[in-house]
This record gives sequence, C-alpha cells and structure tokens, in this order.
Amino acid sequence: MRKLNYFIQNKISKKTKVLIPLFLTYIILLLSTIMPLPSYILIGLASISTLLVYFFTEELLKSEQYIIEEREKELSTFLKMFADLSEENKKLSGELEQFFTDFDTYVISSKTDLFGRITYASKAFQKISGYTEEEMLGSSHNILRHPDMDSSVFKEMWETIEDGNIWTGDIKNLKKDGSFYWVRTIISPIIDIDGGKIGYNSIRQDITNLKDEYSKEDRRGSDRRQKRRN
Repeated sequence: MRKLNYFIQNKISKKTKVLIPLFLTYIILLLSTIMPLPSYILIGLASISTLLVYFFTEELLKSEQYIIEEREKELSTFLKMFADLSEENKKLSGELEQFFTDFDTYVISSKTDLFGRITYASKAFQKISGYTEEEMLGSSHNILRHPDMDSSVFKEMWETIEDGNIWTGDIKNLKKDGSFYWVRTIISPIIDIDGGKIGYNSIRQDITNLKDEYSKEDRRGSDRRQKRRN
C-alpha cells in the first residue's frame, strides 16, 4: 500500500488524480446495471467517490494556486529586473549623450563622403575654421586647403585612405578669415555593415602653438648660426 500510495502521490499528475474517483464512479454505475447491488452499498460507494473527488480537487486547486503564486513571484522579479535595467539604460544613455556632446564641442572632427564632401562637422571644427555648419556641409574639404601645403601631401593621403588604410599627418589649414591653423590629423575609412567603404572620418588636434614654438626655435637657431658666421 505504501508503494502504491507513493506511486499515486508522485508519479500520477494532479489532474489525473481527479479523474480516478470519477472513473470509479463510472465503474460503480456500470456494475449496478450488470448486477444489482444493495442501495446502502451504492450510497456508500457514491459517498466515498464524492469524498475522493473533493479531496483530489482540493489538492489540485492548492497545487494550481501554488503554481500561480510562484509565477506571480517570478513575474514580479522579472518586472523589477526590467525596471532596474531600464533605469540603468537611461543612465547609460544620458552618459553616452553627454559624451557625444563633449566630443562635438571639444574635438575637431569631420566626416566626408567618398569624394571629400563634408557630411558632418563638429562644433569645435566650425569654431577653429570660422565656417558655420551650413557653409561646411556639402562643401569640399578643399575650402580649408592652405596654399603653403604641398599637393604631394594630399596625393599621398588620398592614395592611403582609398586603399582602406589610415593616414596620419600634420596639415596647415586656411581659416575663413584668411588666417591659418595647424592640425595633427588622423583620417580613416568609414565601413558599413556589409564591409563597403562609404566615406571618411577625420579627427584632428590643434598643434598651432606647437608649430609656432618650432618656428621660433628655428628662427633662434638661424640667428645663432648667422651670428657665428659674422
């Protein structure tokens, strides 16, 4: 009996248990049609069957209620995790937005299409060049070319980036007002998700003061050499 009870409690599903007393009731009714049974036996068997149905149904309801409560706990935990992630995403989104704002404000950066036409110019780039965003977008980067720059520099630059490589070098640029500034430049290809080249990205560092110091040092050196000759 213990083995049978263990089997019933652990091997048979809760819903199946409810069907057992119903099946027994059906068997009792079937037997009563084949062989007449005393009414007290039928009443007793029917009572036992009813109790079994009640017992197993109650057990099933408790089990279902337990499952519902567990699912509610899991859902509550999931919603809390989702809320925490949403809050974290908002924080990261804010930090990322601040990063791009700082980048746009302080980093001399631009993007061009494959033909060198400007598609993006950071605020820092607009400030140092003297051009507005409206004036720069769609214009060729040549508007910044200073006549002192040897054309061979740009020839080498284009050959490098068109081959898909990164080019670095110092460039003297012409401002809108006719003055100049020096930038240490890094130019790299922009690649789309299919691996195709769609433009070029440039990041620059203002080295005008550094170049001025070099020029002053060169002039001082030249003056010292001239004095020694004299």
